[in-house]
Amino acid sequence: MKRILKLITFVIIGFCIVTLGRFIFIELKYFNPRFIKDKNSEYTLKRTDWTFINHKEKVSEYTRIDSVIYCGEIACNFPPMKDVDIESFEILPGTDYARDKNNIYYPISISCDDFTDCGVCYCVDYIIKNADPKTFRYLDKEYATDKESVYFRGEFMPEADGQTFKVIKGPKYLFFGLDKYNVYRHDVIFSEADPSTFYYDGADERTRISNHDSRYIIGDKNNEWIYDPPTRIKKVEKR
Repeated sequence: MKRILKLITFVIIGFCIVTLGRFIFIELKYFNPRFIKDKNSEYTLKRTDWTFINHKEKVSEYTRIDSVIYCGEIACNFPPMKDVDIESFEILPGTDYARDKNNIYYPISISCDDFTDCGVCYCVDYIIKNADPKTFRYLDKEYATDKESVYFRGEFMPEADGQTFKVIKGPKYLFFGLDKYNVYRHDVIFSEADPSTFYYDGADERTRISNHDSRYIIGDKNNEWIYDPPTRIKKVEKR
């Protein structure tokens, strides 16, 4: 019995040594900074304007380590963002937008890769092409504009007019905007609606606001629709 116990003990100790060695190997193999401070809740509650982030702070998808910025997770030795001007880099709390003196940034495309000993989700596309940092302005609900253009979730909206675009105020999942030419659901033209009279009716009894099953009444001078996020729009009798 003693010999069996010794054998079991030896196996357990060996397993622990192998596991610890593998862990140490992975830790040495991959750059994995410790003690990152997630400042999302603090910055979102206390700050409403563009703000700088410090070493080992994370806000939204952005983490600063020394003089570089990572977009996404820091794992598997994936590189930081390229050509960021660290001295002027700042984020807008409560959104995924960031900027420096040269560019506007947004995690437009995120890819996730799983390897044998490592997994990571990282930003593949994060520069909003041709956006002007000097005139860039966040509107609401992930819409933004500069002197001429409109962007939704970092994507350029080619049909939208930056001079007249505005966001329709409403609940969490109501993503509509309009300009003098069109109404937009997300970044897609809702061609049936009249932009000059378009509205969201939060007082209508058919409107239902929920985290899981929302339904909104939208309309214009001639029509009304039920909007079931994220894409379904059904015409209904106008009241």
